[in-house]
Amino acid sequence: MTLFFRKYLFLLALPLVLASCNDDDESSLPVPPNHPCRLVTLKLQRDNGDTVIINNYSYLASGRLSRINKYNHNTEELETFRVLAYNNAGLPKTITTYIGHTLFPGNHAVEGYNTYSYNPQGLKTITRHFINLSGQQNFVHDIDYTYEYNAEKQVVKQTQQELSSYYTYEYDLHGNVTRADRFETDLQTNAFVLKYYTKYEYDNNPSLYSALFRHFWEHPEELSPNNATRITNYNPDGTIRENQDFNFTFTYNTKGYPTSRSYAASGTGYYYPKVFFEYECK
Repeated sequence: MTLFFRKYLFLLALPLVLASCNDDDESSLPVPPNHPCRLVTLKLQRDNGDTVIINNYSYLASGRLSRINKYNHNTEELETFRVLAYNNAGLPKTITTYIGHTLFPGNHAVEGYNTYSYNPQGLKTITRHFINLSGQQNFVHDIDYTYEYNAEKQVVKQTQQELSSYYTYEYDLHGNVTRADRFETDLQTNAFVLKYYTKYEYDNNPSLYSALFRHFWEHPEELSPNNATRITNYNPDGTIRENQDFNFTFTYNTKGYPTSRSYAASGTGYYYPKVFFEYECK
């Protein structure tokens, strides 16, 4: 699965309610970075104009993301949501996902949760996933992501322990991820080999992802400060992977944040053709 596809699914899957700060009163947490706009609604549409996904985003008084609600686009009923809890330093501690069932509308069970660990400098070191296999609150450890940093505090390596794979990252002067290489274990030699790599091109406008998630991320490309206008996935020999060259077009509000995104690809792709973003801006 490509890096931006993971990021895209991550954004769409985040359903929110109201989050809590278990370790501390919200008023005592450090104030997060100030952004002129914050995302409140995301809508995905097909080519014919049908809306298929609606997400709403809620925030604490400090401006931290607290909950994401995903609604049924036909009935407008709440389908799934995620709740965030923060530690004393104001960093995400847990994120819990509640999922409904079409046969039992209104009932939401815990599907799983993530936990986060940090080093003394406040840099994330581990993202740990737990999933509810039986539906009876039987949570099983699923996968860990671990991170290594350079002197600029940028992630240069992300390892997926259970999958015996890792990514390496390169950045431009603005802090955007420009290339990500995925390495996997060769079953014959038991050595890591390059599986594919991804290159990114960007606009000069602020990215809604870095403003929305801040520390709430799993993959470093989510922190790129600008919006990706082209994402291309390559085979190890340098040829473009089939149907995986994506070109994005944005419209922006007066603050420079994207209000819509459409894309053209070299064939069928991973993305909905139209995405619309609504904000609250100062």
